[in-house]
Amino acid sequence: MHNNNFDDIIGTITSFDFSTDFIDWISNGNFVFSILSETNNSRTYTRSIQFTVRNMTVLNGIIKILKNSISNDIFHDLLRTRKPIGRYITLNPASGLTKHIVFKDVKSHQYHIISNICYRNRTCGHCSEVFNLNYLSCLFLEKQSTANQGAIHSK
Repeated sequence: MHNNNFDDIIGTITSFDFSTDFIDWISNGNFVFSILSETNNSRTYTRSIQFTVRNMTVLNGIIKILKNSISNDIFHDLLRTRKPIGRYITLNPASGLTKHIVFKDVKSHQYHIISNICYRNRTCGHCSEVFNLNYLSCLFLEKQSTANQGAIHSK
């Protein structure tokens, strides 16, 4: 079971289709996306990623794609794209790629989401994301406070 102090932030994270959209929202677009490593062998492509806000890690992730389960054109387009896969899917709906959450769990201050990546409704890989709930909760409270101050000043 998870800490009730994180319920609001977890609910907000899961209200977004992609973690990229959530990070963009909570940081007001002020985040850094980094590709930490890539492995491209004959069968799989693996990318380790990280999102930081104000030099603090808010999300680490790993994406693994089975290369024979996806078209060569889409695969090479993904390689050229130096953006999060969620952003790629959003900007390229005709790619046939989708993401489907299969597991969620909270341990201590980390929220884990595991998703299948599908190509034309067939699983072609998976993605594992780990959110730093402690820092995200601080950003969330800051965002709520700013919104409330704006509401007070507009009255």
